[in-house]
Amino acid sequence: MKNYSASIAELATQYKDSSNLSARQRIYRFAKPGGNPPWPVWVFDQLELPGDARILEIGCGNAALWKANLGRIPAGWRVTLSDSFAGMLADAQQSLGTDAKRFAFEQFDAQVIPHAEGVFDAVIANHMLYHVPDARRAIGEVRRVLCPDGKFYAATNGNSHLDALRKLIDRAAPGPWEGFDGSFRLENGEEQLRAFFCDVQLRRIVGELAIADAGAIVDYALSIEWVKPVLVGRKLDEFREVVEGVIAGQGAFRVATEAGLFIATK
Repeated sequence: MKNYSASIAELATQYKDSSNLSARQRIYRFAKPGGNPPWPVWVFDQLELPGDARILEIGCGNAALWKANLGRIPAGWRVTLSDSFAGMLADAQQSLGTDAKRFAFEQFDAQVIPHAEGVFDAVIANHMLYHVPDARRAIGEVRRVLCPDGKFYAATNGNSHLDALRKLIDRAAPGPWEGFDGSFRLENGEEQLRAFFCDVQLRRIVGELAIADAGAIVDYALSIEWVKPVLVGRKLDEFREVVEGVIAGQGAFRVATEAGLFIATK
């Protein structure tokens, strides 16, 4: 597999709206019952902030973190949701519905945060730093806008995350997975954060998906830009047949998950 680094143009295509992101998020509905809480709930549980916290999320996507926790957000929190792409912000607002008025929305590049120094108690980057062309620059910007003792919550995945699913897709549509989300991972994130923060902690969460719907796997595959032009016509039918065969033989396609949250304190 060759290295891959998405350009701004490619990211703009991939994330012009939340459709691709939502397709990938839906795969997690197959998490084993009785295991870990849903990812947005688990992340929210890790937020240790005052009742009047000023919070910025960079790369908010479709606002899944906040939609899942609307009833838990302290009334005194002032939350700004940001993304590089207007379509994502529009989908975030639509997803939140009438609750969107509880948030501020801003479009900007996380590498150049348009806020003064020391204005936020917390910044959240939920599975997005590996998409930033210069993650080091973005981390430096995060540190700048955090107040003294402010916290940076940066979520990402480990090397084994969804590995079986990627290998299944790769057999049908070989792709550059190594760099797809490899620039900021559980294995290398602490080193990057320690260049700007003295106190860095990592909280991990591992689990398993038991995917019993071939359509969910197909939708996940088609949410990836380099896969779309390959899985068409008969090629798509063949991929679906392979997936259906695996599920029929095993009862479900089992996939290990490995994610985590870095908590860096200024």
